[in-house]
Amino acid sequence: MRPSSSQRPVWCAAVVFAVWSGWPVAAADPFLRGDVDESGAPSVTDAVRILRFLFAGGAAPRCLDAADSDDDGRLTVSDPIFLLGSLFQGGPAPPAPFPACGPDPTEDELGCEGYAGCLPAFDFYGHLFVGDGVFFVVDRSGSMQDSGELAIAKREMIKAIEGFPAGVELGVVFFDRAVTKFPASGQPAAADDATRSAAIAFIQSVAGGSSSCVQNGLFAALGFVGASKARRSLVIYLGDGGGTCPGVDEQTYLKQTLEAVTRANAGRARISAVGVLQINPVNRRFLADLASLNGGVFIQVTR
Repeated sequence: MRPSSSQRPVWCAAVVFAVWSGWPVAAADPFLRGDVDESGAPSVTDAVRILRFLFAGGAAPRCLDAADSDDDGRLTVSDPIFLLGSLFQGGPAPPAPFPACGPDPTEDELGCEGYAGCLPAFDFYGHLFVGDGVFFVVDRSGSMQDSGELAIAKREMIKAIEGFPAGVELGVVFFDRAVTKFPASGQPAAADDATRSAAIAFIQSVAGGSSSCVQNGLFAALGFVGASKARRSLVIYLGDGGGTCPGVDEQTYLKQTLEAVTRANAGRARISAVGVLQINPVNRRFLADLASLNGGVFIQVTR
């Protein structure tokens, strides 16, 4: 095996720029761009790993292509800068393969061998979700039955679960004034033929209810997250954003829910919100804020 080329520091305007370029290597494995530590998602840790490799004698990443955050075919100080801009300053997302694993679409001298960070990906309402623990939370209150909203949510959940690869941890929570869940134990179930069938049968069996204690539903989902061994947990809430739990006015209840859930989650799971059909501005804001504060996405569906 030929040795790696040395780091080549160049002084310019009192800033050190390092460039690393290797010999041509076959990109054997799919990877996620920006995910240097193979955790399943880019983070500030990955930027630090690149900087240590370039400037402090740190170990070379197993997947050099993943470290090439801006996909210019070289490892330079621009890669951690690009990654940090994407994470914290609203900069562009890393080029493909991202946000799901795949092969490098561009030819360069960087390779990728032994990458182990790929997580399952699935499409849900036109958005690509990536995670190996998926926990649905569904509002089954009266307002979710006015125009078939509950039936729509069930249909899309079943479609997603049918496609889950083996081993993905899953759980399903329905709420109105009470909570019902699958598995009833609150322990996530690993996807296989039997589990998928049981989850789908549970979803089909749940009828509509009354009231909408969304905080209870979201905390039940966080219970699944706490019991999960997944590297990346996703909570996907489906509903109209209402919070009509008895005894509390809606605006106060939704504000309390947002604060309590975000505090309890503490970044453990990415919580996304899917607004089903017609949603008033107050409830829409609750859903958008829930997703924004918890690393997820807000999706509004009209069918």
